[in-house]
Amino acid sequence: MPAVLLRLPRLDALQAQGKKILVCFFDMDQRPSRFCVSQLAKRAEDLSNRGIVIVAIHARSVEKKELDDWLEQNQITLPVGIVEKGNDNFQSTWGAKSLPWLILTNEQHVIQAEGFSINELDKSI
Repeated sequence: MPAVLLRLPRLDALQAQGKKILVCFFDMDQRPSRFCVSQLAKRAEDLSNRGIVIVAIHARSVEKKELDDWLEQNQITLPVGIVEKGNDNFQSTWGAKSLPWLILTNEQHVIQAEGFSINELDKSI
């Protein structure tokens, strides 16, 4: 799997232990991705209460400051990672056919659903 740099707040294994994980690969330069991340941010507390940890990963290399500025302007407080430079084939590695790309695991972190839209999240859970 490609290496991913995470910005603070950092997600560690203890935070995710025994919880479902929802990963959102996105690109802040794409309108559907921006919408998806903003919707996840709005639902973060509800999803956390349902035992789901959210992680967003910016799917192309970008300067950390540029991403941090965008996150701050849009009040996104989710843990967000950046695909490192040189991982241009990340989409094929992760099986992402388009962006945004959502992946949901169960409590044992086995993938249960992927490639669904933000509107299908509740059904996928």
